[in-house]
Amino acid sequence: MAPKEKPGSHRRDIDGLRAVAVLLVMLHHAGLGFHGGFVGVDVFFVISGYLITTILVRELDKGAFSFWQFWQRRLLRIMPALLTVVAITFSVAWRVLLPWDFLGFAKSVPAGLFGYGNIHFWRETGYFASAAQEKPLLHTWSLGVEEQFYLLIPLLLAWLHRSGQRARVPLVILALFTASLVASICLTGPRPAFSFFWLPTRAWELLAGCLLALAPKTWTSRLGGKGILAPLGLALILIPAILYRHSTTFPGLAAIPPVLGTVWIIAAGMGQGSWTNRMLGKGPLVGLGTISYSLYLVHWPPLALARYLEPEYPALEIRIAVFLLSFPAAYLLWRGVETPWRLRGADPGARWRAGLVLSTVLLLAGSALQVRKNKGYPDRFEAEKSRLMASKDMDFRWWLLNHLPEDLPGNLIRLGPEGERPEILLWGDSHAKVLLPGLESACARNCAGLLAAVHDGAPPVAGLLHGVERMGPDRFILYSDKVIESAARLGVRKVILAGYWEAYAEGRPETLRVRLLQTVDRLQKENINVFFVRDVPRFSIHPNKILACADNRLTPAMVSISHGEYVAQNPFQESLLQDLEERGVQILDPLPCLRGDPGQEYSLKDLDGIRYWDQNHLSRHGSRVVEPMFDRLFTTKTQVVGGNAIPFWEASVTTAAGR
Repeated sequence: MAPKEKPGSHRRDIDGLRAVAVLLVMLHHAGLGFHGGFVGVDVFFVISGYLITTILVRELDKGAFSFWQFWQRRLLRIMPALLTVVAITFSVAWRVLLPWDFLGFAKSVPAGLFGYGNIHFWRETGYFASAAQEKPLLHTWSLGVEEQFYLLIPLLLAWLHRSGQRARVPLVILALFTASLVASICLTGPRPAFSFFWLPTRAWELLAGCLLALAPKTWTSRLGGKGILAPLGLALILIPAILYRHSTTFPGLAAIPPVLGTVWIIAAGMGQGSWTNRMLGKGPLVGLGTISYSLYLVHWPPLALARYLEPEYPALEIRIAVFLLSFPAAYLLWRGVETPWRLRGADPGARWRAGLVLSTVLLLAGSALQVRKNKGYPDRFEAEKSRLMASKDMDFRWWLLNHLPEDLPGNLIRLGPEGERPEILLWGDSHAKVLLPGLESACARNCAGLLAAVHDGAPPVAGLLHGVERMGPDRFILYSDKVIESAARLGVRKVILAGYWEAYAEGRPETLRVRLLQTVDRLQKENINVFFVRDVPRFSIHPNKILACADNRLTPAMVSISHGEYVAQNPFQESLLQDLEERGVQILDPLPCLRGDPGQEYSLKDLDGIRYWDQNHLSRHGSRVVEPMFDRLFTTKTQVVGGNAIPFWEASVTTAAGR
């Protein structure tokens, strides 16, 4: 039988539990099974909450607690190994990351070092975020959650102890645990990114460990005496690790089994334990658990960089190699950095070492700031690659702009010569935004004014129940109605509808078709000509791969598609074109501009540069490539009145006579 836990004794079974957690995370990240291996992070959270509370309560009860000493221990425990990994990753990133990705990496460096990595990576989630799997410091988000917890929990416990409210500590922790769990359950559905990354919706996992540490010894002894508890706990960790998928709504309710399982295993080890605790306390698992922090740090950056440098998902042999090489690398980091720098007992050199660590933090953060000031150092690359990088640019004047109902009509985007009354309105989503550089040039050539109403993920369709960021279905319908009202009020004669049509048609093609045609009818009743933009081809790889990967790693099939593939990509759009043309809608087609000679394929790039910003959004260069399709806007001399196309001059006279 496993010996009963003694106060302050080292728990070998917890080391083994750490090993299980880190192996699940590593196998999940390497794509080697355990699709739900991300639950290993939740296991770490519970362990951290349990151990840190055990230490704090013991020191507070003895009257030996010091904020400075506590945070100094945390600093020397966490930072030296992290600084080493960040510094090595920084040097590799300098050599391989493209300027905009190097810029993103530079922003993540201080976030990881100053403990707000979770907030930083939460802010980077979204429609236009670069691939999370290719961010070398993404794994520091969990360190951010723990470090924020380490800042707050000592303040809370010390205040309760020193104000004579020691007996209320479990009740306060229980209240915080309940509030955090409820927030996690309620927010995981509507705000999944927030719930995943932020401390308020993750704190309950750490607080579960706190509650276990604060539980009366009679309770934990009774739990520990139940031999079935630890095996069930291990099952509650392993089964979700096997069954969960990337699509699993997480954390919320789905995080309860691994958290509860971890609590049960730790509780069982506080009593007589079981065969599970004895198994976890065996040498190999204890050894892996001892270096688990270093393993967690070293395994992710090479996987992320391998994904970055490969045009498609890295081959199995690459992922296995990174997984296996992580173990010797972690051992060296643990032996050479983590262990020597860890503070044990009284150490006269601790202040000096803490100062050196903080100086290194500032040095790396300052280096990251220089990268940001120099826009990712684009001059690191040879001339041809620099030319291609310059072509793969986005016009950021409008990229972050998302119109809301209250913005209309006063805050619409306005392009064209000064003083020219806008007669054209572009209405659409991000696929419309990327057309603005080409439209701006076309308007300048034709001395025409243009307005634009744009919102990411918002189709230019009225009456459609559709929710987007900051607009639920009701507000979206209001927004769409106000676009049409604004067009009529401002005297717009032509409206361009541009969007990612296939995305909106998924699961409801007939509803979208009806609503879109009704939108056309409404615009035509306002004597407005309607133009429909045929969507651009979509690609399976990001255009960054053209720049980041060696040429011999890219096949023609990766960087181009045939017209047949394009038609197969867009079944809803292609089935709609005839209905639109029968209603007098004119089709603005980018395909001839992108294809060139008949029979050619559509490509991510041409001789002059890269046409796309990502797999389905045009770059500034791509927008200029498709600019000729807008000539039809300025050569069309008809306007629709009551659904009938008539000559433009007659429409003007009719409208005037009607007034």
